[in-house]
Amino acid sequence: ALPDAATTPLPLRRPGLITASILAGAVVAGATAAPPPPSSKLAGSAVDVIPADAAFVSATLRGREQLERITKSNAFKSLKALPGIARALDSLEEQRTMPGSPIAMIDTFMEFPENEQSLDLIRDMVATDTFVYGEPSCVSLLKLFQRLQEPQSTAALRGEAEEDDDVSVGGGQQAAILAALAANLDLVVVPDIVWGFRTTMPDAAKSQLKRIEVLLKLVTQANPDLADALSRRKVAGGEVVTFTVRGEQLPWSQLEDELAENLGEAVEAADLEKVLGRLKRLDLVIAVGLIGDHVILSFGDAVDHLEKLAVPGGGKRGLLGTRPFEPLLAHKDKPVTGISYISGELAGLGNPTGQVDAVARMIDQAAQQGAVPPAMAADIRQFVDTVGRTFAKRLPIPGPWMAFSFLSEQGYEGYAWDWTRNQPWDGSRRLDLLEHVGGAPLAAVVSRMKSDPALLDEVSRLAAGGWSLFKKHGLTVIDADDRDTVEAFDEHVAPLGPKLLDVMRTKLVPALADGQVGLVIDAKGKTERIQADLPASAAPLPVIEPAIVLPLDDPKLFREGLSDLFALSDELVAALREMD
Repeated sequence: ALPDAATTPLPLRRPGLITASILAGAVVAGATAAPPPPSSKLAGSAVDVIPADAAFVSATLRGREQLERITKSNAFKSLKALPGIARALDSLEEQRTMPGSPIAMIDTFMEFPENEQSLDLIRDMVATDTFVYGEPSCVSLLKLFQRLQEPQSTAALRGEAEEDDDVSVGGGQQAAILAALAANLDLVVVPDIVWGFRTTMPDAAKSQLKRIEVLLKLVTQANPDLADALSRRKVAGGEVVTFTVRGEQLPWSQLEDELAENLGEAVEAADLEKVLGRLKRLDLVIAVGLIGDHVILSFGDAVDHLEKLAVPGGGKRGLLGTRPFEPLLAHKDKPVTGISYISGELAGLGNPTGQVDAVARMIDQAAQQGAVPPAMAADIRQFVDTVGRTFAKRLPIPGPWMAFSFLSEQGYEGYAWDWTRNQPWDGSRRLDLLEHVGGAPLAAVVSRMKSDPALLDEVSRLAAGGWSLFKKHGLTVIDADDRDTVEAFDEHVAPLGPKLLDVMRTKLVPALADGQVGLVIDAKGKTERIQADLPASAAPLPVIEPAIVLPLDDPKLFREGLSDLFALSDELVAALREMD
């Protein structure tokens, strides 16, 4: 078990009940011993081959076995027996035997030995182990997209403030994007993405690779600009055929002329030169080949990243030897069918603290460019800083995420491990609410939130501050009718806010202090007609019945809180009638 990890088993294991658990608060800081070597079932699998610094991974294992389970099931037989599907299959078979039909032509084409071999190879490639992963360059590109959002928003504000200016909103946004690209040239990259397919037919793979090379050579011979595009390289103990498109060969001069013409004085010549210079230095390299017992397809700016593949005998470390995959090793003897992974660096792009900082930077830029009056910008910036300080101690700290599934007697079972710290979930106690979800629900989800008594008051203060900020600055930019509506709302409805807060603070929150909440979906009720305009069914149909389940620390206090809410709703209706 990881430090501070919740390891209490689920209390239910009943037929028909699908359960899932969320591991909260797992701490991974500090040095740890290397995990034990993987078993033969995982050795050479996707996570054993993929480099340890991969940004994301999605792997599918036992594809043939999973498909056979489906095609041999009673459910699949029942589907094939349906009249509509049976007619479609018969029609497909007729097309196959009809001379000159597209399907018959495809069948004839696939009868050639080399094409039949390629089809057998494809079946073999997806039968046991397939994966796709992204290199750290993918994180760089996504980080660039985030950086580009800020100037776009600022440019939109500036365009609204300068409606009489010659520069359109669209032109201002394009110029801002160009400036942001120039300031983040190190993030302008071609992302390296790799697909892998394990094969037991290496000779067939080599033969098909030669066919691909011959076809690509015909393409390059017909175009002098691609004379040096095709090559064959040895990588990571294997061999790949590469096709390279040079960045300098693309028509960047035409793009440069169009941007200069459309944006005019809005574009900075130095920024345009920097960005185009960077793009001209980027190449797109497509590689396909055989490395170890995997057919590899790669897209990127080179093939050097393939050298990091942890092929047998290569001495490289794969993902399976890293800390986030220790939970998978505990299930190494299970028939694993799927593995997903997100690195801590990629997960960190969604850090809420960074998003708050981005909003603050956008406000500063808008003030500097005159899109927002200085006094308004100062007040908004102060409010954003207050929001950031209020939630800083509560915001999660992103970490790696890994999930896997495996075959069980009744279908699939899976687990997800999340190393995000400071999460709102409380995994320190048993989820005993699972004992109150009924005998055999269609689905049940239960979680427990951490207790945070001060949160309600702090959110209330932020709401009041935001409303005051809107009344101070927002009323000056809306028309007279909307201003009257806001003032009426402030007079009649806003005073009910403190009353709602008092009911929540003194009654509902204490009554629900346990923190658990459950969603239960049953399907025990039945009806012959689920909608008035539909015909009645021959047999009663099940009806989905959702329910929210909450444990009560004080049922009496909870009932009193509900009564107060009902009374407050009457006051709200009366207040709305005063407004209209």
